Parts: sequence; C-alpha cells; structure tokens
Amino acid sequence: MSAETKSCSECGDDKKLAEFSKDKNAPDGRQYRCKACNQKRWDEYYPANKKQLIQNRQEYRRNTGELRRVRYGVTLEQFQKLLDEQKGQCAICKDPLGPKPHLDHCHETKKVRGLLCVRCNMGIGFFKDSPLRLQQAIDYLKK
Repeated sequence: MSAETKSCSECGDDKKLAEFSKDKNAPDGRQYRCKACNQKRWDEYYPANKKQLIQNRQEYRRNTGELRRVRYGVTLEQFQKLLDEQKGQCAICKDPLGPKPHLDHCHETKKVRGLLCVRCNMGIGFFKDSPLRLQQAIDYLKK
C-alpha cells in the first residue's frame, strides 16, 4: 500500500484514494470504507429504513424551522400572521412559499423582514444582503 492507495475496511481491497469519499475528521482525510462499499451498505439499509428516514427528515425540518423562529424572537402566532399578510406568497417574487418558508432577517440587526421562498432567500444570501450588488446584477441583466 502506497501513499496513493488505501485499504478498504469493508472489502479489504487496496484502492486509489479517489475511490474513498473525503472525510475531514479522518487522519488521512478519507473515509475508511470505499465508495463502492458505502453504496452497497446504503442500498441494503435504505429500503428497510426508508419510512423512518423520511420521518426523521420531516422532524428535523420542523425543529430547525422552530429554532429559527425562536432565534429571531418570532412566535408561532407572529409567523402565522406574516404568512397570512403575505397570502402564502414570497415577499419578493410572489410565488407560493411552499411547505418550508424561509424567515428572512437582517444579519446585522437580526430584525425579521418577511418570509421568502428558498430561491429568493438563497439569492439574497449569495448577494450578501448588499443592495449595491443586487443593483449591479439588475444593471447587468438589463444589458
């Protein structure tokens, strides 16, 4: 085994490092099982546990939404009022918010601005909440 290869703990084969997923916590920066063995394990595990995995994901989404509301001082009633005021639409694009509205806030003051769809929320984030950057993008699109 060279510095370019690694032995898979599952199948025992020596394989190129590229055949192992990255793992920043591992001493060598790679997972201990190769990608093929990880996929085989997942293919066996997922069908038997699909229902529980979906339930866990839904619970996680509910909890993270609740944590965000708590972090920014928004009660469930205030959140519902925002949702009603916006008629279930994104404050920017007016598309339906969908099942997981994003609570938009100013990153400096933490003040809540409204509810956004995932695309608009990500867009504002990518532009770093900068009106100047957004205006430059608008100017660019108008060319």
